[in-house]
Amino acid sequence: MNWKKLAPEAKAYRLPWITRLYRCHGFAFLEFESEEQALMHKEKLHKKPYGNKTLFASVGKFISECIDDYDCKMLVLYGVNYNVKKGEIARKFPSSTNISLDKASHLNARHKPGVAYLTFASEEDAVNAIKCRQGCLLRGRKVSVLFHKKQQEKSKNCLLVRGLSKKVNKDDLLAVFPQASTVHINHFRGEARITYDLEEDCLLDQKQAKDVSIGGRKIQVFSISVKKKDTSHSLPKTGQSGISNADKDVPSSIVIDRSTLPLCEETIFKLFPKAIDFCIPSQSVSQNSVACVKFATLSQAKRAIKSLDGKSMRARIANPKRMRLLGISKTFTTEKKDGTNIPLFPTMVEHNKTSQEVKRNKKNHRSKARFPSKHLKMNSAWRTINFNLNNRFNFHFSLWCNVNNAEDIQTKIHSKQFPTLTNAVVVLIDGDVIIDIVQIEAAITQALIHYNDESSGGMYTRGLATEILYCLSPNRSITHALDTFGIKASTKELIVGIIYSTDVYQPNDAVLQGYLSQIVNTIQGTINTGSLTQLVKNTDKVCQEYGITNLERSLINKSDDPHRSLLESI
Repeated sequence: MNWKKLAPEAKAYRLPWITRLYRCHGFAFLEFESEEQALMHKEKLHKKPYGNKTLFASVGKFISECIDDYDCKMLVLYGVNYNVKKGEIARKFPSSTNISLDKASHLNARHKPGVAYLTFASEEDAVNAIKCRQGCLLRGRKVSVLFHKKQQEKSKNCLLVRGLSKKVNKDDLLAVFPQASTVHINHFRGEARITYDLEEDCLLDQKQAKDVSIGGRKIQVFSISVKKKDTSHSLPKTGQSGISNADKDVPSSIVIDRSTLPLCEETIFKLFPKAIDFCIPSQSVSQNSVACVKFATLSQAKRAIKSLDGKSMRARIANPKRMRLLGISKTFTTEKKDGTNIPLFPTMVEHNKTSQEVKRNKKNHRSKARFPSKHLKMNSAWRTINFNLNNRFNFHFSLWCNVNNAEDIQTKIHSKQFPTLTNAVVVLIDGDVIIDIVQIEAAITQALIHYNDESSGGMYTRGLATEILYCLSPNRSITHALDTFGIKASTKELIVGIIYSTDVYQPNDAVLQGYLSQIVNTIQGTINTGSLTQLVKNTDKVCQEYGITNLERSLINKSDDPHRSLLESI
């Protein structure tokens, strides 16, 4: 990105870098001499098209202004060219007493903005260096100069375990790591983070876990450093109320689905006499009954799940992902007899960053991941799903059967001759193992979370289209996802989707409509104008792809709604 053309008056630039992916985070910090210049460039750059993306700009204080957080005798140079030598830096900063360069050995890292560390004899010399050399040029690059942030005290009392299967639970890990104080499992990544109270216990468990297999898989165990303040609350302390900190930190709610009983206030309080609140989303009227029940402590929630064993419903501990997939919004309220509405959960959550004011105005808000959103008919070929995460997105899709030019389409994609639209992404999905549009909705929601929120780890692939295919796949192999869900020469059933931000286009935009017509003319096949909610598929192939066992399949076939049961297993 050419910052000289976009913001020529900027004093310096900083691009945060993701080392493991060898690319920047997707955002940059620009420094200006005055607040007026910053505001002027914010108005100039905000929502400005650049390449095939739209830029978003904001003004604020993005770094700490507390002097205790910094080592005032040490400076950090950001944005250094990877070929710069120490002598070149010394000529720019003659008062420095020591210079060290942070250079990565990987060849792809040459695109990474380099970092240099400068030490000075006094704080006054460091301050003068910032005033004189902020934004100076080193081999044609403007460098950003900041004080070095003090390293927080860390301790090696944490283990990272990789290679876990989805069936592994906390008890399985505690059997291998008996000295652990807390265990956090990330099933999506196949990883677990295990913390200890003492470093000695951590080292002992790490030695004993060499060449150990859990759930039929050989695991990898790494010792990692964590900030001491992160583990200061690892031990639960019982207060006067008798409720441990663990019970307060962990959600004390359960979600109920697959219920054959009509769920209402009377039924819930009869089944769960210790419940303090509950929530039944309006969507559950037309679907199998779904509810969320809140308890005072986590222990009460676990006992409630055990008490339901053998009854005609499924109960699990509530978490944001399950609630999103079941269509339970965080802003649902329960109406009390006195006519007041009490929120069941806090409004602001990590997975849906829509502001409280916007959510309050949208009385008919629905989760976009589990139940199909409102489909707007554009014409006989295309339908639309709305997604509301950090930004609003529209997804137009159509289903094509008996496609006879899939190989030609694949060739056009590889040669970059397939029709494209600026600030929009087209994704082509092989519909062989897609039984419901809900699969694609859930995958797009997850992909947009990766796309919008770098703090969650960012995208696993290079583009939003391939990220959607990756999120459709049950395993973590990008190659397998592209081979299974991407278009190939043998594709006969094709789902075509276009996703874009509503800040750029509206559904009735003439440019967008022209692009959709281009795609229709490119595909040789029969368009399916029927419903995409219950597609007839080869069940054997679907079960094989998603690892559904014969026992689970027999239970699915015996259920009241086999299609819904199969979809939930997926």
